[in-house]
Amino acid sequence: MTKQKKKAPLPEQTIIVHQYPSFIEWLGRLSEKVSSNKVVFFLSLSVALIAVISYFPTLADDYDIWFHLKYGEHFVRNLTWTIDHSQFSWTPSLPDWKYVTWIGSSILYLVYLAASGPGLYALQWFIFIAIGALLFYYIKSIGDLLDISHILGFLVLFVILKLTIVYLKPEIFSTLFFVVTLFIYFQAKTSSKNLFWFYPLLFLVWVNTHGGFIFGIFFVSLAMIGETANFLFFKKSSLGGKVLLSFCLSLILSYVALLINPYGLNYHIEILHNLFSKEYMAEAGKLFAYFSLWHYLAFTRNMLNFVNAAWSFILMAVLFIGVFLYAFLKTRHFDLTIILINVIFFFLGMSTARATMFFPLIWFFSCLYTLRKADGLAVKRKVGLITLSLLLVWSANLMLTFPYLEHRYWFGVNLDEYVPKKEVEFLKKHKLPGPIFNDYVIGAYMIWKLYPDYKVFIDPRYGPYVKQVLPDWFKIKNDMTPAGFQKLMAKYPVKVALLHMRELTMITWFLQNDWRLLYFHNAAVVLIDKSVIPYLSPEALDTDLGTHRFVDLKNPGILVNLFYFYTVIHPNYGREIRAIYEKNVSNWYAYKDIKLTAMGQDIAQKEAELKQKQLQLQQLQQQQQTQKSKR
Repeated sequence: MTKQKKKAPLPEQTIIVHQYPSFIEWLGRLSEKVSSNKVVFFLSLSVALIAVISYFPTLADDYDIWFHLKYGEHFVRNLTWTIDHSQFSWTPSLPDWKYVTWIGSSILYLVYLAASGPGLYALQWFIFIAIGALLFYYIKSIGDLLDISHILGFLVLFVILKLTIVYLKPEIFSTLFFVVTLFIYFQAKTSSKNLFWFYPLLFLVWVNTHGGFIFGIFFVSLAMIGETANFLFFKKSSLGGKVLLSFCLSLILSYVALLINPYGLNYHIEILHNLFSKEYMAEAGKLFAYFSLWHYLAFTRNMLNFVNAAWSFILMAVLFIGVFLYAFLKTRHFDLTIILINVIFFFLGMSTARATMFFPLIWFFSCLYTLRKADGLAVKRKVGLITLSLLLVWSANLMLTFPYLEHRYWFGVNLDEYVPKKEVEFLKKHKLPGPIFNDYVIGAYMIWKLYPDYKVFIDPRYGPYVKQVLPDWFKIKNDMTPAGFQKLMAKYPVKVALLHMRELTMITWFLQNDWRLLYFHNAAVVLIDKSVIPYLSPEALDTDLGTHRFVDLKNPGILVNLFYFYTVIHPNYGREIRAIYEKNVSNWYAYKDIKLTAMGQDIAQKEAELKQKQLQLQQLQQQQQTQKSKR
């Protein structure tokens, strides 16, 4: 029997398995590449900057800056921090209205004195940059690298800030101070360093700069409540006993610092009283500053700023929920303070436009802090494609608003187009008799340019007039009848009126009650009672009011106001303004054709009304002739 040879063992075979990543894994890797790509980053940054700058043209439709300049002049020249608010009005007003902006108004005045309008806009953009710099510093301080997610955050943030920070008034300092407040809190919370001792000094300056300090101290107080709850119930999210104690003591000192203002404790008592007073807030809902964003979730092209802000709020809320859930599922830590401040300020901002600036700033810091706490900053890069898509869509949305802009100038260029500069010069030159009746908006510019020669009927300060004049103003607007005009003249006997061009219904009302048009230009109309005519110079009575004065005007909003005013005088004048509008207004302006069509229809309607009146007059004359012939 032969022995069988043993078979040699087979060589080991290496099995190569080709692993193909799942679609989600592939997207994640691609997202990380997109997030870390420098070309994508710089292109995204460029697109976002262009979008933000295009979204922030000069806006001169808010006249508050002018009374603040007069206030600043008063504070600087008299080296005082108090003011008699009634000195600028000939109507009943409150001299001791509690309103403190002596630092803010003085800074604005000094900047205007040094560099005029462009200086004010340079200050505004300096504040924009300062806000961005503080946010950027916090990003670096937590060990994060600037990427497209931060660019998206900046973009959405500034979309909302446009509702408040775009206007030149002491309120812009409140936005900066609130960012400083947040920076101190989150930097202390992140680093466990005691930075809270800066709060008393900050609030000492803030309370004398603008009333927005009340939101700052509310935030700090709310954070203190949340941190106390964290210390008691959520130890892993707590500041720690020593830092919390310092926070508490600094908050107490901050409340003490708030008492150092021209009115002391009475200032705060009156603010709280006014906020909850039906009498004081009765007319506030009619002002843009108190509009609710909830109404603008329904898209409309008429109020794009509010629409964009409302949906930005929703986007931020969704992103915050996503960040919070990710951090909670990863760490099982619950930070009550972060939830508390975001929820309360979200609903506060959605409820009133004046408070919109606070939530987006809180949101920015909160998302970064939460991700850093969960050691999840890198997760932002795994959703880079989603972030990039949102950034491009939001940037495109802002750029698409450009065709709807009426005023396409930046940094204060052509600011005079919106103010009644020539109208005021006409009043002073020809020494028209006071007191002057004026509308709510234009009164601020009158305070700046006409005081002490003339005082105002009303102006945008709101507060000094709540007892009588403000309610009367809205009653006047709701009763433009012959009887209503008699009531107005009986209560406020005037012979001269200066009314903004957009108050066309009121202007027409005056003309229908035997007043005469004396002068007008870009922004306003000067009207007089006929009893004044004998006291005026021939030059004042023969001032050129022709349409040729506006042949170079390109602003569509102002031209539309002029058109409707001229058409009231005669359709032929309206036709001339329409021709200027058609020639001068850019074809890139989205409403151009719509406005031209509406102008044509208005001219046709006015011409039809004139023909009807002429026909009625002819019939009346024929009837009179027939009656004479019968006699």
